[in-house]
Amino acid sequence: YQPRGDAYDEVRFKSAQARSRYGGDDADPKPWRISADDVVLAIDASTGKTIWKRVFEGKGINIQSGKDPGISNHTMCYGDGRVYALGTMGRVYCLNADDGELIWESDNGSVREIEALKNGRLAQRRMVDKLGHSHEHGRGTSGLLFADGVVIVPTGTHGGGGLIGLDARSGKRLWRVDDPVRGRQATPTLWRHGDRTHVIAANRRGQITCIDARSGRI
Repeated sequence: YQPRGDAYDEVRFKSAQARSRYGGDDADPKPWRISADDVVLAIDASTGKTIWKRVFEGKGINIQSGKDPGISNHTMCYGDGRVYALGTMGRVYCLNADDGELIWESDNGSVREIEALKNGRLAQRRMVDKLGHSHEHGRGTSGLLFADGVVIVPTGTHGGGGLIGLDARSGKRLWRVDDPVRGRQATPTLWRHGDRTHVIAANRRGQITCIDARSGRI
């Protein structure tokens, strides 16, 4: 993601100006802007050349998560000529892998909550820290998976709500599994057995759950 907009955290910016390593009086307020663009890049694996760049203006949030992995910069997934990305506010984007054209946009269940938080902070001119959630170090949101025509996405602002399955063609929600699954653990693993694909997921209590990828049945 990339910070954007005119509103920035004035308190943090003034503090940064006082520290010469951040630019002193000539410091750029960009790192302390409150809003952000979600950005997806496609890069040629042979040459390193950018093939396409898709920018979702103002649909992101500039999260200062420090050492903690938050709801940004997750591993994307690919399936049947499409790529799927999770934005910084919980939006799920489905793009044509060849040209980056947006096919559909969905929600992991967090957009309304984060939108309200973002609007409040824009009015206060203060940034959001970790989306207001305290969580364990090393417990970020897991990556996305594609299996049997389903995109499997972590829910919650830090993946604490579980997993959802979205129809890969339309973005419609097919299922949701909460406890005993936590979407902030390691990215779930796909297990193909016979003609079925299963999702193997763990939680911090050491429980392992096997989920049917298409139906969400445990």
